[in-house]
Amino acid sequence: MEDVKEAVEDLIEETRLRTMSDIQVERRIRKFTELCEQMVSNRVADEDRRQQLIERLEIMKVFYNHSSVQSFYGGLMSSETGERQRNRRLSNIVKKRRMALRMIERTAPEVARAIEQRLEEELSGDAAGPGKAGKTKKKIASIKKAYPPLSLQHWYFLYFNLFLLVLLTGLIYLIVIAR
Repeated sequence: MEDVKEAVEDLIEETRLRTMSDIQVERRIRKFTELCEQMVSNRVADEDRRQQLIERLEIMKVFYNHSSVQSFYGGLMSSETGERQRNRRLSNIVKKRRMALRMIERTAPEVARAIEQRLEEELSGDAAGPGKAGKTKKKIASIKKAYPPLSLQHWYFLYFNLFLLVLLTGLIYLIVIAR
């Protein structure tokens, strides 16, 4: 039952990440790792355990950096391939987050629960935080996505149709006057 709960939580987290920009995802990852380090440093009493967890969290940071969300290819890929690759990276990030929480939970279960609780509080505060400017930017981005700018082919097609319209209007005008 616990595995199902974790799988659902991971799916929800992955879905949240997919709606965020790459910068927001990176910020969220950094906040998570910083929170883990802070909570472990402050709440784990045993010096050996604390040092071991901090070292492992440093390793997790390296994993996060290697599974960065931002594209390595600088936009040279197709959007479908780029999106698939981004989703794969997001899935890896969520899995590594779960691994870090399990690692902390094995050593200090109360710290892991405190991290999850504090993380939800902080991240839910961030989600409610964007003001009118953030909403406006999101709305503009959704409009741009729904109605992308016209390509060169679209402009040629538009001018060609306008030319045909003027030509047909002139032809109809000549036929009506010639009668």
